[in-house]
Formats: sequence, structure tokens, C-alpha cells
Amino acid sequence: MNIQNISNQLGRKKRIQEIIFPVLDVSLNGVNYFFHIFVSWYLIPRDYGRLNSLLSLISILTVLGVSFQTYTAKYISKGEDKEPDIKSILNCSLICFLIIVVFMLVFSSVIIKATNSDFFSLIIIILTLGSNIILSVIRGIFQGMKSFFMLNISFYIEVISKIAVLFVLLKNSRNIHSALLAILLGMVFSLFHGMYKVRKLINFKQKARISKRIMKKVANIYIANFFFNFFTSVDMIMVNYYLPENSGIFAVVLKYNQLLTFASSSIFTVFIPLLTERLCDRKRFNNCIRNLFLIMIAISVLTLGFYKFVMPYTVAMFFGKAYASAKNYLFIGIVSYIFLSFIFMIVNIYMIIEKWMHFVTLFVAAVIFVIIIALFHKSISSIIYIEIGFYAVLFFILLAGILKQNLKERRE
Repeated sequence: MNIQNISNQLGRKKRIQEIIFPVLDVSLNGVNYFFHIFVSWYLIPRDYGRLNSLLSLISILTVLGVSFQTYTAKYISKGEDKEPDIKSILNCSLICFLIIVVFMLVFSSVIIKATNSDFFSLIIIILTLGSNIILSVIRGIFQGMKSFFMLNISFYIEVISKIAVLFVLLKNSRNIHSALLAILLGMVFSLFHGMYKVRKLINFKQKARISKRIMKKVANIYIANFFFNFFTSVDMIMVNYYLPENSGIFAVVLKYNQLLTFASSSIFTVFIPLLTERLCDRKRFNNCIRNLFLIMIAISVLTLGFYKFVMPYTVAMFFGKAYASAKNYLFIGIVSYIFLSFIFMIVNIYMIIEKWMHFVTLFVAAVIFVIIIALFHKSISSIIYIEIGFYAVLFFILLAGILKQNLKERRE
């Protein structure tokens, strides 16, 4: 078999992996969703709310892991010798982890109070974050090498191990520590698998350095990803703090809202490369944006109908009677997430055209959002209505920025 045939076979294998990966990724979201449903069967609503508050904190913290995964994938795919080696990336990730650990320990009392948790939960979260950061670098290696099957295996080992451990722990101890430990151990098992698979790619004897270049690039990626996780997580933390008795109900509402984020993220994944390819041709680029808007509008209309007439009847079936009252908030909850999905669609467009002023807008918006919820948190309904109004205003501000930019380019 000659080199050309081998190359063609490898190319076909990569293409097959690229096609199958999104399918397995969607299935993985389904398995992860079952994890949350299963936990709700064993925890009372208040504890389920506390757990989701801690998971929201983890979601915000693990943006760092996502950032290192993205950077590592780009580094591996480029294959440039002048770039820092993998060990240097690992060293930088560990330095970032240590900085966060120090910060969390210094402000541990504030974090514990804000999440209505305890120090043991905080320690589990710290260990989970450390495992996630190292695991993310390894997954970045898989992604950069286009080893999508290996990437899927890594995710599935984590999720399946997590659920298996959860089955064992919840039978003996029905508390949030069992769920947090299951998440940690699932990640650790996946980390062991990843370390074994990349053991030949990392030269631990090689001298590594802390590269400012790595830190700067990771910081840019971190900022780009932070706000999505922040806006989809901070409300859960605040509801658990101000309305602990209702936090479990709100957590279920968010679980239903997240179904829309799964769908919109898949659409963005398809459209981002298309928009990037058409960037030099403004007419085709604008047509692609128009198509994306129309698809999102169509999905939003269908989602509204589904959440009004179908989804409320599934709450008690999936989560149990203790969470049945969550059905009263599904419709208004999904309205807020529709606006949020449109916001991050525009954010992706800003990133493609390499305009970064929206980060300032998002930062200011994040601060104002937290202040408003802190002042007005009478009930779940009041918080959701605040989100609807706030996200609608933020959407139109960002949209106006895009239209202004487009008008400016036409004049030029």
C-alpha cells in the first residue's frame, strides 16, 4: 500500500469522525441530562437547588478549562515548532489553577455563604476544577489531532463513570456531596484514560517555562467564553441565595431552558465556519447572517409553542411531583433564554468580524444584571421577568452595534 493510499484512508477516517462527532455529542447531552433528572429523584427541592447553585459555580470556573482546550487544539493543529511545547501549556494551566485555588480559599466564607454550602463541597469543587483543567489540555490534544472518536470516548468515560458512581453513592447517602463526588470521580477516571493515551506526547523530562504568550492567548479565549457561562449560571446562584426554598424549582426551569442552548449551540457550530469563509464577500456574509436569523426565529416560534402546550406536562413525569410547580414558569423562562440565544448569536458575529467592544458592553451588563437581581428578587416570576426585559434590551443594544458597523462599512 503506497503513501497516497494511506493518506486517502486517513483523510476518509477523519471525515467520518467529523460527521459522527456531532451526533455522539448530542447523545452525550442527553446522557448528561439524565444525570440531572436522576439526581432530582433522590434530593429534596431545596438540596437540588443548592446542588445546581454549586454546579453553576463549577460552570463559571471551568471556562478556564475550555480556554486551555481551545488553545491546545489550535497549537496542536498548527504543529509549529516555534510554539511552546505541551508541557509548557500544562505548567501554565496549573499556575492558573493555583491562582484560582488561593482566591477561592481566601474568599471561602463568602463563597460558602453565597451558595448555601459547606467547606467540604468547596474542596470537592477545587479538586474538580484541577482535574478539569488538566483534562481539558488533554482533550485539546485530541481535538487538535482531529481524534474525534478519542474525544468522544473521553467525554463518555466521564459521564458514564459519573452516573455509575452516583448510583452507588446516592443509595447510601442522599445528599449533594454524593453528586459532587460522582462528578469529581467521573472526571478523574476520564483523566486517567487521557493521561494514558497522550503519555508519549508529553515529555515530562523536558524543561518547561511559563509563557506570557500562552497566558495572553488563553486570556483572550477565556474572555470570549466567559459571559455565556456567566449569564446561564449566575441567576441560579442568586436564586439559591435569596430564595433557597424555591431554588429547586428554579433549577428545573433552567434544565428545560438549557435544551434551547443545546440546540442553538449546534446551529452556531454549523454557521460559524460558513460565516468565516464568507467574511471577504460582504453580500454572501450578510445573506448567511440573514439565514441564521431566520432559522433562529423559526426555532424560537416552535419552541414557544412547545413550551406552552407540551413541556409543562413532562415536568412531573421526569422530575417528580415535588417539582411539579416548575411547569408554571417554563413558558416565561424560555422567553428569557430565546433572547439570551440571540444575544450570543450576535456575540459570535462580533467575534467573527473581530470587533471586541461588545466585551465592554457585556461586562457592564453583567454588573448591572447582578445588581438588579440583588435589589429585586421577590419571587421566581419577578426574577424571570427581569431577565426577559434585561436580555431584550441587551439584545437590541448589541444588534444596533452590528447594524451601525454594517452601515459604516457600506459608506466606506
